[in-house]
Amino acid sequence: MLKKPRTGKNDNGSFRQTLLHSFWQVIRLPFRATGFFFRRLADIPLKNLIMMGVIALGLMLITLFVIIEATSQPKFCVSCHYMKPYFASWEHSSHKGIHCTMCHFEPGITGTVRGKFTALAMVANYFTGVYKKSKPWAEISDESCLREGCHQTRLLEGKVPFKEGIVFDHTPHLTEDRRGKTLRCTSCHSQIVQGSHMKVTEETCFLCHFKDQPAGAKMTGCTLCHQAPVANDSMEVIFDHTNLVAKEVDCQLCHGKMAAGEGEVPKERCSYCHAEAGKLEQFGETVKLHSIHITQNKVECNHCHNTILHRSIARTGSIKPDCQECHIDRHLAQYSLFSGQGAEGVLPQPSTMFHAGLGCKACHVILPDDWREHPALATTKAGQVSCSACHDDSYFKLYQQAKPIILQKIDSAQSRLNTVRQKYRSAAADSVLKTCAANLALLKQGSPIHNLNYSDHILQEINLSLDKLEGKRIAAVVPPDSASKNCLRCHYGQEDVSLTYKNKTFSHKNHFQGQKLSCTVCHTEEKPHHGKLKEGGFCMDCHHQSAAVSCEPCHSTQKNLFQASGPFASYSPDPMSAADLTCRDCHQVTGKKVDRPNASTCENCHEPGYWDSLLKIRTNNAQLLEELAYLTKSESLHPEVIAAKHLVETLIREGASGAHNPQVVHEILQKIKKQTESAVKPDTMGKK
Repeated sequence: MLKKPRTGKNDNGSFRQTLLHSFWQVIRLPFRATGFFFRRLADIPLKNLIMMGVIALGLMLITLFVIIEATSQPKFCVSCHYMKPYFASWEHSSHKGIHCTMCHFEPGITGTVRGKFTALAMVANYFTGVYKKSKPWAEISDESCLREGCHQTRLLEGKVPFKEGIVFDHTPHLTEDRRGKTLRCTSCHSQIVQGSHMKVTEETCFLCHFKDQPAGAKMTGCTLCHQAPVANDSMEVIFDHTNLVAKEVDCQLCHGKMAAGEGEVPKERCSYCHAEAGKLEQFGETVKLHSIHITQNKVECNHCHNTILHRSIARTGSIKPDCQECHIDRHLAQYSLFSGQGAEGVLPQPSTMFHAGLGCKACHVILPDDWREHPALATTKAGQVSCSACHDDSYFKLYQQAKPIILQKIDSAQSRLNTVRQKYRSAAADSVLKTCAANLALLKQGSPIHNLNYSDHILQEINLSLDKLEGKRIAAVVPPDSASKNCLRCHYGQEDVSLTYKNKTFSHKNHFQGQKLSCTVCHTEEKPHHGKLKEGGFCMDCHHQSAAVSCEPCHSTQKNLFQASGPFASYSPDPMSAADLTCRDCHQVTGKKVDRPNASTCENCHEPGYWDSLLKIRTNNAQLLEELAYLTKSESLHPEVIAAKHLVETLIREGASGAHNPQVVHEILQKIKKQTESAVKPDTMGKK
């Protein structure tokens, strides 16, 4: 029998029925499987079911514990490559013995569960690559830091040392709003300092303390964080601030402004993290933005703000006053000397005051009398009142002693430079002379008083260059001992000064440079008599070591008067000098002691009564010297008065009322009295 052919209609109906049937079977499969499971489960005895449940629960808890413990290990955190820098900094930090989860999970089971879900999301982002679209970020709550066993007592400790000389108090920063902002531990302790972990970012401190703060504000008070350096038995300082603390001198009077930068927020910086137009429109809502970025979330301050530097502006060469952007810096030479730079061939040597962070305004505080009439044109000057603010009254005397010495050296160097310039003319000589002239110009323009030691080294280099140019033999320079070197830092130029000591001319040069004596041989180092001459006849320890020591180096005035030499060359020598007597004929030497002559000494050669005659004429001479003492204070330019003044000063230095040539001294004084009375009256001295 032949079969009927299939039609397309019937085929299509069969296919649809098969498709629907298959779909229904798939839907029923889970329910049938569940039903089958429970039917089979019902066949198992209850005792066996309970045992199976306990075993399954135990395996699940063990597995969960292993997973939680494994994922809580620091080494698991570093399995993501962007965690490697943080892991490296953690390994070298003070927290290296503490697991990451101790800080990054809040205390308690809730914090752990929340942390695990957050970490699970991070793992998912890592494997899916979603993390590439946003930067990884970690939050640490204050509860984690202040938990038991960690920093729970931090708020009770009060002020604690932060760095040398700087203290910090956690309590007000964490319990009170600071400038209207609620801070967290991580507001100051950063997680992203390169090479460190949870380190204090000092830039954050500076930004909060210095941004938009008026002068004298409590936030910018120096002693809020560190005390003025005061020397004591356990600490040496560059400059002892004891007097300044006692006088309550404002730190900024000397140090000036101590913050560089404004800490502003460029608007375009918001686009580093945000791309939504709505968020960028909130740029000016400062309170809201600080709440979101500081209190609610940990965002580094310097991600938004430009840095504020806390340093002395005087020591920041890159920071210039605004006026210098248009005008020539007319104080560049002064700044160069003060900072110890700018001279060719001379090593840098900053002034001690520059080293301590002082600026120009520390000394330039004296305003002219008419400054109120033209305040914009007023220029402050330095003077004695500038020194007394920080130093005692003797400090200005050091300046007065040093100024003429350094100026005389500059004049001598200029005179020598002019002479050598005319004598030597060649390309090599011109180069040397040009350098010397430039260095000398720096001294003249910059005023050497801004850095005496550096200025002196410049002068030494100039003279050394001229010596080489002239082919002179360069003598080896023997540096002073360490004690004398410290003395000369303040007592500039005293190694070349000659002065009068006990009516005798004393030369520092002979003793310091010639005999290589230290300053401390004659002067005390201990306070409060620092720098004073030692008590006792310590000079004799050197000068009277034997009877063969010459008297003339110290007693030249007495020698000149006795022999009629020097300023007394036009007079007659003492009769004993004409008879070839010497100092030792009257001044007997016993060991290191030199005896003054007396009546018995004179009676060895003279008749009785000579000593009384000598005393009488010496008494008359002493009275005349006392009458003419006003001449030593005279400022008269009258030639006769000037000559008389010099003679009177010399006879006073002789110290024996003319005993070394009494009759001649009496004649000189009588003559001076007559000449000065006829030339200028005593009550008009100093007015000519």
